[in-house]
Amino acid sequence: AEDGIDTANNRKWAAEQMNYLLGDNPHDGGCFSYEIGYGDKYPTHPHHRAASCPNPAVSQCSEANLHTACPSPHVLYGALVGGPIYNDGYNDSREDYVHNEVALDFNAGFQSAIAGLNKLVAKGEFPTTENPCPCQHSNIAATTLSPVQQTTPAASTTNAGRVDTISTTPSMAPTTPTPTTTMA
Repeated sequence: AEDGIDTANNRKWAAEQMNYLLGDNPHDGGCFSYEIGYGDKYPTHPHHRAASCPNPAVSQCSEANLHTACPSPHVLYGALVGGPIYNDGYNDSREDYVHNEVALDFNAGFQSAIAGLNKLVAKGEFPTTENPCPCQHSNIAATTLSPVQQTTPAASTTNAGRVDTISTTPSMAPTTPTPTTTMA
């Protein structure tokens, strides 16, 4: 888009793809974010060994922890899971590494897309999208701007209820993110 190749349509497409990942999808009744910690509904069973281990001071971690059915004891705020299959099917299971892995390759692309969209927000060029979503995310964990950009208000459109802006409100981050694990 930045090379002048159908800029408006490509920016809109990118924003709509991010909308899908952040909640504009039909999984679990809609508003399900594939970014862990974003919104009220997100994956709680990522295929990630460290996140599935209990606090090391309490007990030892083993391969068995990766195979438990309970939610991960550590929340990987900001990590993107592999996501759904072609027909929007998704099973939040640690055993399904294809759809629940938090691999660096697609997380790097995801974070780069967020950065690009944040740049558009800062420049006042965030596109209006056509994928409506009734989501009202109140637990924005990782989608924030740098401290320099945080003083810029988030872009918005006249289409209420859409996930078509990137929040710049640092106070929206969780206040008690313990225990946490970062995606290192």
